Amino acid sequence: MNISKKRHRSSPTMFVEREPVEEKLEAYLAEYSALREEIKWLIQEANQYQNFAIALIGATVTLIPWVLDKALALLIPVLLILPFLFSLLGFLYLREHEEVYVVGAYLREYLRSQVRNLVKDSHTWGWEEFKDKRSREVFSGDVLRFLSTTKIIVILRSSLFLLPSIVALLYILASTDYSYIFVHFKEHFTTYILMTIWFVFDSGVVFLLIFHLCGQGDLPKRILKLNSTQNVADLVVTSSKQVPAAQPTAEPL
Repeated sequence: MNISKKRHRSSPTMFVEREPVEEKLEAYLAEYSALREEIKWLIQEANQYQNFAIALIGATVTLIPWVLDKALALLIPVLLILPFLFSLLGFLYLREHEEVYVVGAYLREYLRSQVRNLVKDSHTWGWEEFKDKRSREVFSGDVLRFLSTTKIIVILRSSLFLLPSIVALLYILASTDYSYIFVHFKEHFTTYILMTIWFVFDSGVVFLLIFHLCGQGDLPKRILKLNSTQNVADLVVTSSKQVPAAQPTAEPL
């Protein structure tokens, strides 16, 4: 009888103490699912910008021969439009990836540690750590390791926006008849000034994109505060030092 009464008295306490844990876990899992969907949406948006750039390249390849044949005077204005459009798509593309890393930083630094502390399992949600660690092992060679860094991958993907812009600007410089401009400068003063301003503006936008890629393209280092080549095993150790040990949710009965 004493044992039965003791169990009867302790059961409500166990229920009250465990219920908040389950509610917290459900809330964390719901937040995790929502944030994963947001990451998926951001990546799809970034892919859309790449598709726009590919479509723009196709339209340019189709339009330029017609301009050369039918409307040569429109060649320079058409080429001046391209660097701005490609650079704009490039900035939007990079912005989407930055947002992905911001969400990823929240998942890694806060949500994952909260769930691990709650369930008292340091290996919960360890798939991305395992995948990244195994990828580092596969690309362990010096050249492959360098090419597999996040910064280099972002720069390579962004070349879809940079190369057409640079080619357009270089073609304008190479094809311009400077002697003709010098002779007829007064006749077309306004046109030449506007074209020059437009060219300088395009060059500045392209330079800003290149500068942003070189200086801010290492997203793990800038947003996650990590080295792009750092081993995930090291990150786990670092994270475990920053996260306090899990506290028991209920006193042992």
